Amino acid sequence: MKTRTNIILTLAGLLILITSFGSIFARSSAPAAGADVWNKIGVVSVRKVFTNCKRNEKFRAESKIEQEKAIAELQQLRAEIKAAEAGLETLKPGTKDTLTLPKSSRNKGHFCR
Repeated sequence: MKTRTNIILTLAGLLILITSFGSIFARSSAPAAGADVWNKIGVVSVRKVFTNCKRNEKFRAESKIEQEKAIAELQQLRAEIKAAEAGLETLKPGTKDTLTLPKSSRNKGHFCR
């Protein structure tokens, strides 16, 4: 019986020590009066971080410039094609101009490259 009492008292003493150390650590880790900032939990949206970063903005600006250049080039080619089609429509089949136009167009690079 004496051993059982000693074990119970030892466990009770350990329990008291653990709770007292826990309360000491809880008091020491409590924030100061002006430290409310440290108690807030931060939530980060990775999508917003990547879409709002400077590198992404720079890439979008560069790609927009390239896109505008490509659109301008396509519009210029479209105008050249329309001019060439209009020139072809004015020709009459079987004339000398009909036979010489494709050769001159190939030299300019309009039809075949």
